[in-house]
Amino acid sequence: MTTTLFAEQFNLQHELGRGSFGVVYLALDTTLRNRRVALKILHPQLSVDPATLGIFQNEAGTMAVLRHDNIVTLYTAGLWQGQRYLVMDYIDGPSLA
Repeated sequence: MTTTLFAEQFNLQHELGRGSFGVVYLALDTTLRNRRVALKILHPQLSVDPATLGIFQNEAGTMAVLRHDNIVTLYTAGLWQGQRYLVMDYIDGPSLA
C-alpha cells in the first residue's frame, strides 16, 4: 500500500470523505506511534479566501475549547505548503453525513 506523507508527520491512508470546504483522510501520526487521526485539509483555492479562512479558524477555535464525550477532539491545526489543515480524533464507524 502506497501512502503519502503530509506535513512531514501524517501518513495518509485513504479518503474518508469530501465536501465543499475540503477533504478528510484517515492518517497515521508518525510522531505518536502511528496513532490514527482524521486529517481535514482545506481545498487549496479556499486557503487564500479571507471569508473561508475566518470560518476555518472559527471552527478550529471552537473545537479547541469544547470537551465532551460526544464531540471529536481537535489535536492541532496548521498550515503546510500553503494548505490549511485540522487534525482530529478518528472515530471508527459509519459516516454521520
